Amino acid sequence: MDKEQRHKLKEIEIKGFKSIGKKQNIYFGDINVLIGANGVGKSNLVSFFQLLNRLSEEQLQAFIGKQGYADSILHYGTKTTDRFSARLSFVNEVNSILNYEFALVHSYAGQMMFAYENIDNNAFIMGTQKRAKLITMGSGHAESKLLHEKSSSKATDILALLRQIKVFQFHDTSDRSLIRQPGMMQDNRYLHSDGSNLSSYLYQMKKSKTGADYYKRIISRICEIMPQFKDFALEPLMDNPAMIRLDWKHKRKEHIFGVNQISDGSLRFMALATLLLQPPDSLPNVIVIDEPELGLHPEALIDLVGMIKIAAQNCQIILSTQSSFLLDFFNVNDIIVVEAKDDTTIFNRLEQNKLTEWVKDYTMSELWEKNLIGGRP
Repeated sequence: MDKEQRHKLKEIEIKGFKSIGKKQNIYFGDINVLIGANGVGKSNLVSFFQLLNRLSEEQLQAFIGKQGYADSILHYGTKTTDRFSARLSFVNEVNSILNYEFALVHSYAGQMMFAYENIDNNAFIMGTQKRAKLITMGSGHAESKLLHEKSSSKATDILALLRQIKVFQFHDTSDRSLIRQPGMMQDNRYLHSDGSNLSSYLYQMKKSKTGADYYKRIISRICEIMPQFKDFALEPLMDNPAMIRLDWKHKRKEHIFGVNQISDGSLRFMALATLLLQPPDSLPNVIVIDEPELGLHPEALIDLVGMIKIAAQNCQIILSTQSSFLLDFFNVNDIIVVEAKDDTTIFNRLEQNKLTEWVKDYTMSELWEKNLIGGRP
């Protein structure tokens, strides 16, 4: 997409969603590191991004049901909160702003319906903000009308932007996890949120003219943190050519090792490297990663930071983490401290000019440990 036409996520205004009771305005840059203690609500913002994905696929009610229905979505339940509302703003290089806003209320049997769903398009002309006509899609519907709004192309634009916000959680690497099972060869259009199609996605990347160099870059990064690793052995299964498994080769052995002979941390790193080092044209516009530090050695975390900064040249990255170690490798302005105060989750983006004196003497992790930037238990 033309750089001037590409819209980035600028701001989310959200109220009444899970632990986020009071209105919060969260501003986003190219890299956004959410740091906070257990239970403060970082995962609830991640959950909101998942809701947006399901909303864009007309699967909102299924998402609400799996979350525990309206009582689990609304702040302290339906008896305390009657609705949750959200507004997302996307901006491009020429300051054209697309806004999408909606509110969901409790309807029946724990389900929810739209109290309103609107789009507007703002632009700055000669330094003055001009707001286009508001597009309202009504109320009372159970699924978003973005897929069916015909009066404006902006609905299609918003829908595409929501679908390009992807949440990734590579937590489940147990023996029964899908990432350790054979996958369908043809399931390779994009990397799944849980890495379950990692083998087929890497296979098509390796075989494609545009992806081969990126595949080599991924292999190089894996070798840095897994010295015995040489390459993946990606081939269709002999007894079922429609399937493929994540086998690999040892540097000093001819034997082919199975995916069951990869540690949890190494497997997560493989998935992260594939996600962040894939061809730029394949990257989602916004990548949300929940607790990427899980099971990784500190040296692997340093490599992870480098990969994040590479990917952030072509997309936005949002990390939710409990690792103070990671803070030392990002700019102060990249960090958002998440806390729970007065029965609500709050999000505070740090500002370099307010911490100038502190960062002369302390690292960001030290400031975190000393509770000088907030967010500690």
